[in-house]
Amino acid sequence: PIVSLDNNLATEEIFPPVRRPLSTPLQPEAPVPMLLVEQQRHRAASNEALVRGRQRNTDDIRKNRLRTTEPIYSQQGRRKRFTLSILAVVLVPIVLLSLLVAPRLLGISLFPVGVPLLGADPTATVSITPLAKNINDAYILTASPQVSTSDVTTRVIPDRTVSGSVTNSRTVPTNGTSLVPGVQARGYLLFVNGSNSPITVPAGITFTTTLGVSVQTTQTVEVPGHQNGQNGTMTSSSVVLNTGSAGNIPVNALARKCCHGLFVSNPDQFTGGADAHLVHVVVQSDIDGVRNQLSSALQQQVLKQLLSKMAPGEVMAQQPVYTTAASSDNPVGSQANQVTVQVTVSSNVIVYNHTVAGALAMQLLHEQASQTLGTSYQQRGTATVGVPHVVQQGKNGVIYLSVPVREVWVYSFSAQQFSQWKQSIRGMTLDAALVYLNAQKGVEAVQIHLPFGTDHFPTTVDQITILAV
Repeated sequence: PIVSLDNNLATEEIFPPVRRPLSTPLQPEAPVPMLLVEQQRHRAASNEALVRGRQRNTDDIRKNRLRTTEPIYSQQGRRKRFTLSILAVVLVPIVLLSLLVAPRLLGISLFPVGVPLLGADPTATVSITPLAKNINDAYILTASPQVSTSDVTTRVIPDRTVSGSVTNSRTVPTNGTSLVPGVQARGYLLFVNGSNSPITVPAGITFTTTLGVSVQTTQTVEVPGHQNGQNGTMTSSSVVLNTGSAGNIPVNALARKCCHGLFVSNPDQFTGGADAHLVHVVVQSDIDGVRNQLSSALQQQVLKQLLSKMAPGEVMAQQPVYTTAASSDNPVGSQANQVTVQVTVSSNVIVYNHTVAGALAMQLLHEQASQTLGTSYQQRGTATVGVPHVVQQGKNGVIYLSVPVREVWVYSFSAQQFSQWKQSIRGMTLDAALVYLNAQKGVEAVQIHLPFGTDHFPTTVDQITILAV
């Protein structure tokens, strides 16, 4: 069928000449042939049907089917809507920000006093930072082995002495040398007298052996004469004149007549002769070397021994002072090829309980702070105790310690003060409340958070919260 249109309707309102239709057919269609438009007013199209819901139905002249298409907007309309959207995005935050800032900058309230913006938390929060004071001091305490418990009145704590000792030894070659001079050989000579008269042999007579060794008598003797059918005999101690092992003459190295008919010989070998030679001897460096080698390790062992004897919480008043003693099996200067050196390291230290010392110092500082600050302040946290150090060492194990200690005390607000402040600041402006609160005793700093959109405190104290931070 041929669709008859009103002359007042433009053909392009129904059939866009170029743009692709925005609607989707209800089912696939074949290419649409050119429509025949009758200009006569045989059948007038209803404007109401075409624009209902800003949509329109069109007839398919091939099968007389209706198609629904979206309205086609012009480029100018789309640009107008985009501009309005941008303006809305920009203006809305500006308006909200103005509502928030205007009371602060201009001193005016856009809403009744104490009334926040719709939906905002109506509670005002005040955070008070109390005044804090650092209290510190160093106390001189006496540590004595004569007491068993600490006393805050006399400022005395107990201490005790811990001892340790370790011994070790080592054998080393000797490094000293010495030249030993030659030694003369010694023996005796036998004199035989075959005459009837005694013959005297004075000391100092020298005889020469067949080996060329000179032997000299060292004593005067009288050799008796022949009696009862036997020759008279007498011995005399003698010495080889030259030193060395060559003087150790064998038996009968000397056998000849001498001294007015006497016969002299050496019936026994001469002994003791020695040549000059170098020998090893013990020197002080041998002992010191072993001492130095062993001392470091022995000190570590003594330290471990001392620590093992200390109770939990005990500390040494000072670093250990070690005493080192060394001894040897051969004295210095003696001849020996090796020497055994024994080294002993020992130490005595005074120990005390640092926890007891710290507790006594904290108690003293607490009493001092309470007297100085009064009841308005309270201690915050725990005290900090420094490292004690010895200022003086007395006799019989008594030492004097300096113990530093530090505490933080803060002003303590009562619930009655907070209640009074709430009554005073309700309905106040922010600046007035800051002036009032900062003027209160014990206040270090104030931070206020008012309900959103207001510049005054609520008029109801139940909507005011004060916290000490």
